[in-house]
Amino acid sequence: MPASRRTLENRLTRGLGGKPEKYKLTIVNPTLEVFHLAFELKGVNVAFTTPFKEDESIDEEALRKDIQYLVEAGVHGLVACSTPGEMALMGDEERKRVIRITVEESKGVPVIAEVGCARTKDAVELARFAEDVGAAAAMALTPWFFPQHPRGLRMHYETLADSIDIPVIINNLPEYTGVKLDPTLVDVLAFHPNIRGLNTSGDLIYFQELIERAGDRISFACGDDELIFPALCVGASGCIAALAACLPQMVLEMYNSFLKKDYGRCRQIQLNLIRLKNELRKVPYPYGQKLVQTLMGRPSGRTRMPLGPLTGVERVLLRKGMKKAGLI
Repeated sequence: MPASRRTLENRLTRGLGGKPEKYKLTIVNPTLEVFHLAFELKGVNVAFTTPFKEDESIDEEALRKDIQYLVEAGVHGLVACSTPGEMALMGDEERKRVIRITVEESKGVPVIAEVGCARTKDAVELARFAEDVGAAAAMALTPWFFPQHPRGLRMHYETLADSIDIPVIINNLPEYTGVKLDPTLVDVLAFHPNIRGLNTSGDLIYFQELIERAGDRISFACGDDELIFPALCVGASGCIAALAACLPQMVLEMYNSFLKKDYGRCRQIQLNLIRLKNELRKVPYPYGQKLVQTLMGRPSGRTRMPLGPLTGVERVLLRKGMKKAGLI
């Protein structure tokens, strides 16, 4: 038995309980190999907002203009229906529409479609749609609401990865779902030939442990705007950043400065991002981010209820914070 197979089975037995199941570690679909070569989770990937009109319908014109702006800014990836995109407040058909529009306006920039759902079947349906319309990868937030067992999570992601040919990215955001993936489970999932990346947030020590466990097989992106530079230092290949939707040039400069080993400039930019994030925390999320983008000349609409609008006082506070940060 190959060493990799032995290692996997030992981890399954120790970490997840029960007898290990047989697991195919070879790629049998040649199309899959092409996608593996074509897509890599790296650089600055933008988790952009979804603009809504006052009646809460999607403002497609504003959405297209925003995507065009981000493409022209030079971002490395577009994340459709992300957390700041209010994916949890959209129906499946609406998410499909946003994914399609993103691909149409991407001009060759890789589109990562967030397909996470509480039910595996729904995630698979969205992922197949994303693949059909030309997305480069499918990212799936961990299932929410019910307490999750590692065995069920493993089956969820393996089912998703087996259902499509484009790569799957695991989206691990414990602060939103209440689910924090066990490092042993991540280690096991990283052996699947079609699980090619993981995005996570909130804990740099945990992030480093995941990279040490599985960084030789999958790529890791930082999903926390305040930790992008530290995450790059411990082995992240890039980020999936909400603030890159507000300030794409700033986040791109930090990433490029890191590649040039200009760590002083990276530190300076990271501190500026932290200051802006602190201002955004003073108002409801993600309305604050949408207002920032609107004040910078990119109308981003309202949020959907129950993510209520800002009060007059909150708007004044955010404006003051933006002036302090030199953004307006």
